[in-house]
Amino acid sequence: MKLTLCVFSFLITVFAAQASGADIRLIYPRVENEKPIVYPVPLDSTFVLGNVTAGSVRLQINGQDVPLSEHGAFLAWLPLRKMTGQTSWELSLLDGEEEIASHSCPYQIESNSSAKSIADTTFRIHFPRVLEVTVPNGHIRTAVQGTYHIFPEVGCRLSAVECSGGFFLLDLGNGFPAAIDTSFVEIRQDSILSPILLGNGVCRRTESDSRCSFALAEPVAWHSEVSSDGQTLVLDLFRVASAVNRIRYDVEDPLIRDIVWEQKPYGVTLSLNCRNKVERGYEIEWREDSLRVSIRKPFRRGLNNLKGKKIVVDAGHGGKSTGAIGPLGTNEKDVTLKWAQILKHELEDCGAVVNLTRAEDADLGLYDRIDTARKLNADFLLSLHCNALPDNENPLTRHGSSTYYYQSHSRSAAEILHKALLKASGLPDDGLYDANLALVRPTLFPSVLIEGAYIIYPPEEEQLQTEAFLRRLSKGLTHGLTEYFKTAR
Repeated sequence: MKLTLCVFSFLITVFAAQASGADIRLIYPRVENEKPIVYPVPLDSTFVLGNVTAGSVRLQINGQDVPLSEHGAFLAWLPLRKMTGQTSWELSLLDGEEEIASHSCPYQIESNSSAKSIADTTFRIHFPRVLEVTVPNGHIRTAVQGTYHIFPEVGCRLSAVECSGGFFLLDLGNGFPAAIDTSFVEIRQDSILSPILLGNGVCRRTESDSRCSFALAEPVAWHSEVSSDGQTLVLDLFRVASAVNRIRYDVEDPLIRDIVWEQKPYGVTLSLNCRNKVERGYEIEWREDSLRVSIRKPFRRGLNNLKGKKIVVDAGHGGKSTGAIGPLGTNEKDVTLKWAQILKHELEDCGAVVNLTRAEDADLGLYDRIDTARKLNADFLLSLHCNALPDNENPLTRHGSSTYYYQSHSRSAAEILHKALLKASGLPDDGLYDANLALVRPTLFPSVLIEGAYIIYPPEEEQLQTEAFLRRLSKGLTHGLTEYFKTAR
């Protein structure tokens, strides 16, 4: 997987041998319709990867010797020729000094004039203007090209103050800035967006969670986070004014202690103070003129900590989305599926109830995977991937295993799983990351994304091809989940 950067969903180009049995298979960069590859201006080096089929041979790219693995895989970090016009990667396969196969892969450096002018996409409308979110899973950014920050529901109205570069610039309340892609919204006739009133609240407990409902006439933009001590869920409601006169509590509720509201310049902040840590997850939604906040009850601890736990294992990519591809042509989607199947059996042997987001090579959207876990009322979502890098990073200096989370209540699980992963893989520590990725954004359950190894790095690709290595990783993750559920409350 290439994180939120460019994805290695490309085809393999095979160049015919020019002598007996000698082939050069270029995996990356991808060549499409013999058009030259275009690299951005700031890039000064990048990588080329693939494999060769021949005996004792040497590979050179632009006259530079490139090491070959035992199985003929190559991964080269090479400087770009800063030249005007088109140049190329020249690949030569040598037997001694004799060239037995070659290929020329053209590329060019993007010119500054090719960049799109932001002004070209500016809408000719009068501001301020009211917008309405019309697309599920849309997102509001901190700024144009900023990080994803808020995830408004369909029907949420927003106030736009400008349009630039395919984004509406927003005022979420009292000058609180943000931006949203123009494709997520439709323009309404209104120019002024009045504050929405937040009414009285009611709390009640169920078998699985504690719930609070507040009267709210329409969906609004909101942002949530759990406090550093894990015992307060803080919810910011934008362009909302408090009309809360009372909150009814359930005296038998074992989780919610009290709720404090505060009027802020941009809206209302609700602080739900809990008796235990918000560690299992929570959900916030607008439904039937009501804002609903549900906090899941703590896990029940037992001697067999995986027994009965509902775990959803996500095999990354699938179908047309191959994911990253290694020098030997290994598809990430194939590795993750096999890995997920092995992990499923390991977890089931420990008593867990395991579902896969996909059990075959099929197309599946990111949010479809999350919806699967939500419908199954999952206790945990674990997404499996193989890593890759963008063009501007040297793949010869960065490799190993890494772990990703986003929500604070997933942090402890991520730490435990990362330690177990490193012990199982025996690979370098590529890091534990707080990362704004779709599969780790859900709040309803702890979710962690695992990058087992770098599929573009020949030694690690070869390990990912073996069942023994995938089983080792699976046993390590099973041990990690066991430890997590032992400590989770």
